[in-house]
Amino acid sequence: MRKRYFSIIAILLFALVFSLALAACEQNENGGADIAVTKITLDLKNARTTYFSGEVPSADGALVTAEYSDGTTKLLFPNECEVSVTENASSGTATVKVTYQGKSASYVVSLVKVKGLSLDTSNVKKVFALDENFVYDGLKVYAEYEGGAERVEVSEKEYTIEYPSTATYGEHIVTVRHGGKSTWYPIRVLSVNVNSVDLLTENGRLKIKIDGNFGGYYGGNLAVDVESTENWQRSFPASEYTIDDAWNFTVKADVSEIALSAKPYFFHVAHDDKYYDIPTSVITEKSVEFGGATYTLSLKKVFDNNENLFPVLIAGGEESAKGEVSVAGISVASSANKAILTVTGTYLGGYKASDFKLRSEQYNVWQKTYFDDVSVTLDSGTYTLTVDVTALSKENGGKHYFHISFDGGENWIDIADIVGFTASAATVGGKTYSINQEIIWSSGAKTCILTVAGE
Repeated sequence: MRKRYFSIIAILLFALVFSLALAACEQNENGGADIAVTKITLDLKNARTTYFSGEVPSADGALVTAEYSDGTTKLLFPNECEVSVTENASSGTATVKVTYQGKSASYVVSLVKVKGLSLDTSNVKKVFALDENFVYDGLKVYAEYEGGAERVEVSEKEYTIEYPSTATYGEHIVTVRHGGKSTWYPIRVLSVNVNSVDLLTENGRLKIKIDGNFGGYYGGNLAVDVESTENWQRSFPASEYTIDDAWNFTVKADVSEIALSAKPYFFHVAHDDKYYDIPTSVITEKSVEFGGATYTLSLKKVFDNNENLFPVLIAGGEESAKGEVSVAGISVASSANKAILTVTGTYLGGYKASDFKLRSEQYNVWQKTYFDDVSVTLDSGTYTLTVDVTALSKENGGKHYFHISFDGGENWIDIADIVGFTASAATVGGKTYSINQEIIWSSGAKTCILTVAGE
């Protein structure tokens, strides 16, 4: 009986000790019943101390530290504290008060009223392609404040910008907000829609003609680029375009000078620094004979690992051999108060306008003149060269004869012995320009001579 009595007492003592220990642990986990917050301190190094009209001050960025009666400290999270703001309208300030477990600390922030905003968008991109990423690099925002400088540049972190999606074309508004005020600037989203493509000859030149429509338009240059699938070089043939009030456009590109090639050319509509593909649905195959070669607008498989068809220009297939060239006539006439020399003839094969060159040489003086401004027209095996010869000298007899080149200036031949030659003359500025065939060499060849005489 006695033994059982002592066992019961031992169990009760153990339970009491365990309960006291558990209570002590719980007290320790809660900071201890006798440990209290003595004060809190604020580190404002990263806190905002200036707010603009329309903004609500907060303690964001402030670091709060609690100090305890046992000498320890604790860095607090913002959501552990109570924050209140009291505005002082007369002084243009507000007091931000932070409270934690009955202890408080406060600091003063400035409240600045914004009178108005202005923008400098001179270096800002304002034209975007459909679905292009919006950017506002180069934007400058200026604010006027009450009681302060009239025009102050606003840093990017102090304003917000609201911009539209570029998924729809047309004009859109970009809104800039700061200090309860807002302003805006316009952008345009451009969509190039190609409706038709044609290959044609015009004024003796071979051209690609593209008709389409802009879904919104904001200046810039319109052209056609031609890209070789052999070396992937882009070229930009001389282009001309028109745009009407409904944003319909027509652009023509002179492709007379592109090299004949066994591989086709891609082509695109180029607007500023953007290139727009030609849809396959607008391509109807068409072939045109030009300069002794065949040019074809078509759809073609270009890549071995891609079964898709692409709109292409095929320039002559295998390069056409250059055949015989002859001079059929030479004449002079007055036009717009200038003496204009015209040379005509025929050719066979794949010649280009750049193959034809012309120069003159003055008899007895042997002064050569190379004409850089020769206009060359090629049309179905015939060529026409025109050049201004008004400046040729009348001194030392004023006799000039001509050489022509069909290989870009590598080799030259005399213009002479023209069958069916007809003399011609023109008077410009008191001077007379006349062309005749004369024998001036011992070979007996009848050389075409332009004689300049008069005042």
